[in-house]
Amino acid sequence: MRCNLLQKLRQTVSAWPRAGRWLLGGMALLAAIVAGGAITAYGGVLLLLLLWGICMGGLYLLLSTVWRLAFPGQALRQDTPFCIAFGVGAAVGLAVLWGLIFYRQTVYGEDAINYYAKQQLLFGSFSTNGFYGLRLLAENLLAADYKMFINLFVTLPALVLPRTVNGFMVSYSLTCLLPAWFGLLMVAKKLRGWLSLPLPGWRATAYYALCMLAVVLWPMFLWPATHGMPDAFGLVFVAAIVLLTADYRF
Repeated sequence: MRCNLLQKLRQTVSAWPRAGRWLLGGMALLAAIVAGGAITAYGGVLLLLLLWGICMGGLYLLLSTVWRLAFPGQALRQDTPFCIAFGVGAAVGLAVLWGLIFYRQTVYGEDAINYYAKQQLLFGSFSTNGFYGLRLLAENLLAADYKMFINLFVTLPALVLPRTVNGFMVSYSLTCLLPAWFGLLMVAKKLRGWLSLPLPGWRATAYYALCMLAVVLWPMFLWPATHGMPDAFGLVFVAAIVLLTADYRF
């Protein structure tokens, strides 16, 4: 009986996408560390990195699933105009964003300081004790005004880059804003299909490039992003909802 259950479980998991299997493995490893007792400083940091991996894996799984459902039969790597526009547009967006972060002065820094302080609190709590970090994280997600949900996605680059407010903003631009831009460009791709725009050759690249530049250079996007507000990360989920529901079948 037990062998049959294990065999069925193995067959079910093997049918999942690779990202789903990696995500399940990360969650199992996380459960093993929690059960074993992440009570040392290194254990707590490892636990935090595993949480980051699970969050990023879930985000990748979300975007890849939305792509397959919104554009059935179309592989991302085969859409060369889309990939070129996203790569070049993301490079331009990051260059402009980092330039504004490091070479501008502002009198408003409340959000940047708050999110940066939350990131340092997250590091400090997990470095002290893995269980204490988990308890603090749960209390924050349930009750605090400034939640650490976004901070979980910023963990790895924030550990590597300098522990400064500007370093924190660079970190969330890599792990939060890039997925948001990708999701919005998918909406632009879907809009092209809805409008039945015939854009052969270079015109498709130009269309995606203009859409990407409009997204990354939009003043209402740049101002909060350069003032320590990673809230634009929520556009990932907005784009996913739009792509999955704005359809004749829905």
